Order: sequence, then C-alpha cells, then structure tokens
Amino acid sequence: MDIVWYEILAVIVVSGLDYVTGVVGAIMHGNLSSSKMREGLGHKFAYLVTFFLAWFIDFEMNHIDLGFNVAITPLVATGIVIIELSSIIENIGEINPELKASKLLQIFQSNRKDNKQ
Repeated sequence: MDIVWYEILAVIVVSGLDYVTGVVGAIMHGNLSSSKMREGLGHKFAYLVTFFLAWFIDFEMNHIDLGFNVAITPLVATGIVIIELSSIIENIGEINPELKASKLLQIFQSNRKDNKQ
C-alpha cells in the first residue's frame, strides 16, 4: 500500500478522535455549543484541505518542475498529527481529571503561566 494512504488514515483518525473527545468533554461539562462544533469542523476541514493540497503539489512534482523536489505531504501530515494529538491529550484531561495529574499527560502540559492546570 502506498504510504500516502497511511498519511491520509493518520490525519483522518486523529482529526476524528480530536472532534469526538472534544464533543464528549463538552457534553460532560455541560457546555456543548453548536457554534464551537461548527468551528471545530471548520478547523478539521482546513487541515484536510491543507493535507490534500500538499499531496497535490507532491503529485504534480512528478510531472512538472516546480523548482523544488521535496515531498511535503509527510511534513504536513506530521504537523497535523502532532497538533491533533496535543488537542486529544488536552481533551482526555478534561474528560478524566484524574488523568490530567498523571505523569503521562504532564509530559504534554505547557509550563506557561496562563495554562489552566
């Protein structure tokens, strides 16, 4: 199987998990908002468009000299996965506050002063 399918799968899975964990967290805290859900879906859509644009550029580089020859799809997919993973971890901490104090999730917490811990 071509590696791009694994990249697509990774982006779709982490985006979906982020959305689901965000909705579950909002339901649990009684602040489910259709406007925030639409905003979240818009962000997911933007990630997918960015990924497919990167894929298209890589595809076209096989046929047109664009002046560079670096595969950007893996870079974009990696960036999206990292962003979504950090959001999923935050959502998990909101869903289960006991996990927020765990050493595993503390690895991903920011040391910024404005961080709500």
